[in-house]
Amino acid sequence: MEFKKFLLSLLGILVIGGIIIYLIIYATRTNAERNYEIEKKNLVQDFIIKNAWMRVAKNKGQYTSEITSLIKTHLAKTKEVYAKYGKEMDIDKKWREYSEGGKETGTQLAMIGEKADKKYSEQKAAMEEAFKYSKEVFQMFIEGRYNPILTATDESVRLDFYDISRVQEGGNSHLRWKFIMWGAFPEMRYPGITITLFDENGKKFGEINSSSSQPNLRVEDPTIWVEDFPPMAMPGYYDLPLIPYPVAKADLEFRFSAKTYFGSEVAWSLQFKEIPIEPSWKLPPDAKWEAQAVEETPPEFNEDISPEKMKKEQKKKK
Repeated sequence: MEFKKFLLSLLGILVIGGIIIYLIIYATRTNAERNYEIEKKNLVQDFIIKNAWMRVAKNKGQYTSEITSLIKTHLAKTKEVYAKYGKEMDIDKKWREYSEGGKETGTQLAMIGEKADKKYSEQKAAMEEAFKYSKEVFQMFIEGRYNPILTATDESVRLDFYDISRVQEGGNSHLRWKFIMWGAFPEMRYPGITITLFDENGKKFGEINSSSSQPNLRVEDPTIWVEDFPPMAMPGYYDLPLIPYPVAKADLEFRFSAKTYFGSEVAWSLQFKEIPIEPSWKLPPDAKWEAQAVEETPPEFNEDISPEKMKKEQKKKK
């Protein structure tokens, strides 16, 4: 009898001890997760603060050195936080969540391909393009290959072009100007582009005008697609015409605007002066050219393609 009581007492102690150990482990894990989130948020906040004053730097050499160093340091510290808490950086994590289910948005995205709904099929393709482009740019950051060729600033916004190359699509050639805009506002407006061309003697050769400076592709919030994408960055590209052969230099102006919280208009003019024209950017010597307007971006690129927007639209259809 005494032995039975002893066993019951021992069992009770073990159960209580097990519960205490579980609670300690749970609390430790909860604290660890909380600390992990805090450390990541602190890194993001630190990047935002440092990036803010870099956006107004006037010296290109200094700016290029500072921004590349900031990105490198930020991503290195982010990896350290992952390692500290036994985690790994996973570039594809968010896309898997959206495309493989497990979340409502993911389930809906997986269903899009099964429905004869043109709009949502196109939206899925646009979402996938946004993810792939965000991933491409993020990998460039990770590998330390970000090196702006051209950069311009106006107040709080900075526009970096880091790659300008000839692209062949649909039997036609054009120039793809890949960029990062730092400090872009939500719901930016795109009033226009002006490209002024000059020959080797400095004489004006012609002008290209557009009533819209809307990029052919832009990802307003790449952190939707790649969790650790540096904040305050909007990657994208412009597809612009090839330059006439006689042109030696060009001035470019990209105009943007936005409304403040109180409704007033804020405008930016990002200007690039006397840009030397590379031979690979030009039309053949015998090609004819007339002053032309750049075609405006197709309207589908103006749509909000975030999973959150798609979720709301799906609910409306039910």
